[in-house]
Amino acid sequence: MQLVAAKSELINRMESLQQGDHLCLLHDTESRWREFVASFVAGGLKRRERVVLLSGVKSPYSVMELLREEGLEPSNRIYNGQLVILPAQDLDSARKDHSSSFFNPEQVLDFLSKEMTRARLDGFAGLRVSGDLTSVANAIGGERPLLVYEAKLADFFSTHSAIVACQYDRNVFSDEFLLSVIDLHPIVVLNGSVLENRVFYSPYHESSGPAAASYKFQSRLRILEELNAVEQQSGQDLAWMQRLAASLPAGIFLMDPLGNCTYINKEWTRITGMDLEAAVGMGWMHFIDPEDDKVIISNWTQAIEKGVDFEGEFRTRKIHGRVVPGSASRWVSVRVSTLRGDRGEIMGYLGILQDVSARMESLSELRESKRWMSSVFRALPTPVSIVELESGKYLDINDAFEDLAGMSRYEILGKTAVELGFSTVLEFSHERELCMSSVPGCSIASVFRARSGLLNVQVSASLVGSRAGPCILSVLNRR
Repeated sequence: MQLVAAKSELINRMESLQQGDHLCLLHDTESRWREFVASFVAGGLKRRERVVLLSGVKSPYSVMELLREEGLEPSNRIYNGQLVILPAQDLDSARKDHSSSFFNPEQVLDFLSKEMTRARLDGFAGLRVSGDLTSVANAIGGERPLLVYEAKLADFFSTHSAIVACQYDRNVFSDEFLLSVIDLHPIVVLNGSVLENRVFYSPYHESSGPAAASYKFQSRLRILEELNAVEQQSGQDLAWMQRLAASLPAGIFLMDPLGNCTYINKEWTRITGMDLEAAVGMGWMHFIDPEDDKVIISNWTQAIEKGVDFEGEFRTRKIHGRVVPGSASRWVSVRVSTLRGDRGEIMGYLGILQDVSARMESLSELRESKRWMSSVFRALPTPVSIVELESGKYLDINDAFEDLAGMSRYEILGKTAVELGFSTVLEFSHERELCMSSVPGCSIASVFRARSGLLNVQVSASLVGSRAGPCILSVLNRR
């Protein structure tokens, strides 16, 4: 999905970064890396910041293609200087000074300081820089020297204003090293979420002292206490929700993000005949009638894949832990809502199941009644027609009217008597006025121009209501 059409939590957070923010991305898939880079760039462009990307192990061309695929055409931005894409080893070339190595931390900090000033002088709102540090680690001799570089960056951003995001591939760096990396960044991006590092201590060069140790110790204690409180509250909330669900007059069920059933209430069991043991996981699918299951399961699967709500009506069969051939069928209505976390991630699904058999039976009886009435109407020996009052178009006719007109219903329906030549404008207007002014109806002598010729008829007409609005019901008898 293009960024111009989507506002995910990550994109919003990248837009809200402030000058001076120092963050790290920990990713283990190509898609997570692409998601971050596109969001980071989009946020900077929207806020009129100069964005510098160090492509690292990727080529600048591949980064440009990524941005194009995400709806961020880079060409004009590069031309006007708002976007700069460089191989990591060429960072120093942006300074027009090749006297020292890019991998000298002091030179990098000097570059950042000067670029902040240049960005402001060029009319941009600020500077944001991001790059993959795999090639840096390879060039300076591994993880340990890279930590020295990151420590200098951490201290630098305690007194300077720019946004820098360091990218780390979790498949390349050790867990021990990445733990140290987290300590060096006040903001961590992980699995599409932007997390505040609450044990980050600034300035970093004092982070091994007693004050920093006390701060981190107290921070970790607070985090543990909060996690424990959240777990207790979650348990209480879950128990309350289960009591509430058990008392509701509708079937309630919960599913995990993959669509596996994890909870049902008593009403759900009463409607379906399935207990939790039978319904858990994908077992709930067994209560769908075989004539409906393919469509319902297909639509439900699509809803899961798209992360959207679902609703439908289908037949079920009464089962008790297993499918019972020939068991009684019910009609049910199901509505499933997507449950999302604070960051927009899908936490699961909440569903409501209701027995609508009575309504469906009533609808079936109504349809049967309509079919019966239609068959009676069609079989009447006297020509009968129903015409829309406002437009004069035929809405329905019976078989006797077809015989009288010498035309099929498909030739007649949707047209007016004037268009078909059955009557003149004056004759039809006169008949309609009489019908509207007479209660309950009128009877007039008229001429019907059938395909076979002129027929003298007596027309009995009445106003009737329909879904299309007021209509004229006419019965024709030959004179």
